[in-house]
Amino acid sequence: MDDFHAKASQAVSKMSHLNPAEILAKNLTSDTPKIDSAVKSYLSLIMARSLTASTNTSAGSVGSESISTLSLSSNRNNGNSSKNLQQPVPQTTEDAIGTSNNSMEGCGVMTSDQSLGCARMLLRAINEYRIGEISEGEIDGFTKTDTEETRLEHQVIRMVWNGLLDSKRKPSRYLGRQALLYAYPHILIHIQKDPPTVSRLTESHLLSFFHEFGVLLVDFGKEGKHKEADDDSSLLWAKDGGTTELAKRNARRKEEAQGRVQRANTNTKEGMVEIVHRTNT
Repeated sequence: MDDFHAKASQAVSKMSHLNPAEILAKNLTSDTPKIDSAVKSYLSLIMARSLTASTNTSAGSVGSESISTLSLSSNRNNGNSSKNLQQPVPQTTEDAIGTSNNSMEGCGVMTSDQSLGCARMLLRAINEYRIGEISEGEIDGFTKTDTEETRLEHQVIRMVWNGLLDSKRKPSRYLGRQALLYAYPHILIHIQKDPPTVSRLTESHLLSFFHEFGVLLVDFGKEGKHKEADDDSSLLWAKDGGTTELAKRNARRKEEAQGRVQRANTNTKEGMVEIVHRTNT
């Protein structure tokens, strides 16, 4: 990996004037966090949620605010086939993946082995995908504004992504969110059409794991989010590795704990006053 970056940097340094395609290619390889890192963070998030759920007596509490809306209860409890998760071919990237504000299915609670198996399949699907040619008026099959800029971006991403595959390198180790936004909708559709068979994993587990990862991929950086609400997408894709997001959550929990202590003290004092009053009367 270090050798690849060294060669890429050396090649760029020889260019006295970078054209737009060269600049974009350089940005793609310097984009952080890498896909590998984001998948590991996502796996940690799912495992933490499952651990919390296993020690929580409330069946409805399975995760943080932004993911609690992504429940698989309808599929787990009524025995519906996981084929219900499959959706028609979308017209936009966001339609393909979904957002936390719609009815997208979440992966719910899984065992550690199940989560790890899903993460391995996710990385395998990403690293085996080859970006196809662009069609007239489309960006790799998805209707978008057909501008010179979007076509150039697609072409450069395709060149860099497929070039890594040709050189026996894994795109997940060298590329980040910018490139994955182009490839992931198609990866998701491919998995929906032909889900792989994995020991101890149901189609429901696998498809839902892929879907929710896509939700967090799309949601990162969106405007209009409530600043105080948990943002799980930042745990995956923020440049600081989610440090700011975790600090915000810890500060909120500390404030909530202090509030509970203060209310308890107030209630205790009020109770003592009431006892004294009744004693005196």
